[in-house]
Amino acid sequence: FKQTMTDSPVLVLGATGRIGSQVVKQLLDRGFSVRAIVRNAEKFQSQIGEHKRLSVKAASVLDIPDYEYADEVKSSKAVVSCLGHGGSFQGIFGHPRFLCRDAVKKTLKAVQQNEIPSKFILVNTVLVDNPQGDTKRGMFERFFLGMLEFLIPPAHDNKAAAQYLSNSVGTDSMMKWVSVRPCGLKETEASNYDIHARLFTSAFSYATVSIPNVAHFMCELVENDDTWTKWEGQMPIVVDREDK
Repeated sequence: FKQTMTDSPVLVLGATGRIGSQVVKQLLDRGFSVRAIVRNAEKFQSQIGEHKRLSVKAASVLDIPDYEYADEVKSSKAVVSCLGHGGSFQGIFGHPRFLCRDAVKKTLKAVQQNEIPSKFILVNTVLVDNPQGDTKRGMFERFFLGMLEFLIPPAHDNKAAAQYLSNSVGTDSMMKWVSVRPCGLKETEASNYDIHARLFTSAFSYATVSIPNVAHFMCELVENDDTWTKWEGQMPIVVDREDK
């Protein structure tokens, strides 16, 4: 799947988050136009500031009418979902419980309605296995992650989003996707990093990745056709090289 460079914006969901705001900044630095859908436009503008190639829509993505969202997707070069639940009690245990998965569903519906191939990039987590096959975790680690999914709704949502991409979207859909799985996030400067096709670390390791590095890889997927071709339909893991 290959797209040519156009003036079409990149649609970013969850742009006020730690990864989403970095993705927006780096896309703008690369010369892209960005269309950001955010729940709190004032907060977003305070993070990013004004920019002639940036437009903002204040809305919860799941509340946007399907026909309107389909138009947003149709006019975009790619859709980048950095949605998350936030760290507050309401964010973790409140609704919507399946924000990430349902945003994937909504985007697939839009792509099917438009009948035009579209790139979709999802940020997930290394704590989620690739349903297509991954390095097997140990018994205790599998038990721990199962309990995490049972007790913490966002963990269940992350797994559901990965399963939906793998099982319901698959690789034959018009929605062409990559699900990026960062290791533990840290607030440090950009540095060298590595991409792994399969799980190489456990949930109890100290493998981490700089947030700017995660955003850089996601921007590379938007801009670089070779990078996209290599990882399309996969769930690559991002880790700082020093933490490999």
